[in-house]
Amino acid sequence: VGYVSLKSPGYPSFASNVLHSENWETDNAGNLSMLSSHINHPLVTIPNALPASLALSYSGYGDQDAQKAVSPAYIIYEPGNKPGDAGLLIYDDNSDTTSAQTIYFAFNLDALSDQSAAKNLLDNSVHYLLTKEGGVIKGTVDLTDKDDDSGVAVYLSGTAPDTVYTNYAGVYLFNGLADGTYSVR
Repeated sequence: VGYVSLKSPGYPSFASNVLHSENWETDNAGNLSMLSSHINHPLVTIPNALPASLALSYSGYGDQDAQKAVSPAYIIYEPGNKPGDAGLLIYDDNSDTTSAQTIYFAFNLDALSDQSAAKNLLDNSVHYLLTKEGGVIKGTVDLTDKDDDSGVAVYLSGTAPDTVYTNYAGVYLFNGLADGTYSVR
């Protein structure tokens, strides 16, 4: 999609207004690395903790592209052979990072070497795009001497009571909250 919209035959309006990218840079751009500034971003933590690096198996065009993000879109993962370019970018029309309008994979999801990570990325992407924007309460539960911090019930009381469960990394999130007073336990 990126190459066709940015290079040949070229659909610049689609590229800038839907993909929020410009200037297709290269194919075979390498494995993806998460930018350190986004290690706690909801896309990479909820409901699954995603790895800091995603290995890709290159077998043909479109498996590992690299493109420039158009501001205000921002990069979550960058390709190893083109640092500063987008391997995965997010576009949101506001500053609320609880959700977004666009997630653009500049790679073939089937080319991810770890298909469990591919499933988790897709699951996180759907969750992230469908999350209601609004107030957010987010935190982490750390079970002493445990690697897996998942399944802990976290209760929210107050204006809009709710219960959520922690993911593997112990992260929980209440989102789409109206103004009010809340307590977490």
